[in-house]
Order: sequence, then structure tokens, then C-alpha cells
Amino acid sequence: GLGDVYKRQVTLEPVRAEGYNYYNRFRYQFTNQTNGDLVIDWSQTYYLRNGKRYGHFGWEGLTFEQLREVKEAPKITIAPGERDEIEIFPVKLIGWKEEGVRMKATTPEAGFTLTPLPEGENGISIAVLKDGEVLRKNILVNITLD
Repeated sequence: GLGDVYKRQVTLEPVRAEGYNYYNRFRYQFTNQTNGDLVIDWSQTYYLRNGKRYGHFGWEGLTFEQLREVKEAPKITIAPGERDEIEIFPVKLIGWKEEGVRMKATTPEAGFTLTPLPEGENGISIAVLKDGEVLRKNILVNITLD
């Protein structure tokens, strides 16, 4: 039933930019602790900034075109007992690089840099499909820079 779908574990952890003290992405983990498949619908999963939806997430390996059309984001099935772990970043916070935009069709990741995550409340609103029903799970983290 639906009760056991809440026995699922999600973590969202800010990751610092290499060599800097600011954060520019998140490490996301989702463990399916139910006894059925769960599907994460990334096209319905949003970055939260101060409690409001602020666009979608991207992840490493996406090309320029895929990032522009992240609405076509996949549905990821997680089997019982499985864990999905990936580094994600808010697409709206990407800094586009001109030379990368020119090369956009041929190279993944050439066209953008990850800009700092804002201080304060950041989060993810995940759309989880269980037996065709959408269950939304919000995870919030507070970012402070030292």
C-alpha cells in the first residue's frame, strides 16, 4: 500500500567547488526502502530556493541541448533496496560560456560552468511515482558560507 512508500530515504548534501569555499552542486542519494519499484520523474522534480520552485536539475554528462530541454528529463526506476546516487545542480544557476555554446552540438559539458549556490534555504522537490501515483518529497538544506 501507500504507507510503505514513505519508508524511503533521500539525502541532499551541498558539495564545495574544487579549491573554493563556496558550494556549486549537490550530492543526491535516494534509497528505495519499499518492496516495490519507485520511479523518479526528473521532469517533475524541481530545485527549491527559499521555498519556491526555481527550475529543474541537471547532472554531469548532459550536453548543451539536453540542458536547454531538460523538460525531456528521464524517469529513473529504482528497484527495492537499490540506491541512486548522483551529483546534480540547478539548471537556472548555470553560467554559459561563449566558446562552449559555439561547440555545443559536439561536446558535453563544454558550454557551462557551475555558479555558487545561494546562501540560505536550498532544496529539492522530488516527484516519486509509485504504482502510477505521484508522491512529492521535499528535502531542504541550509547553506551558510564561512
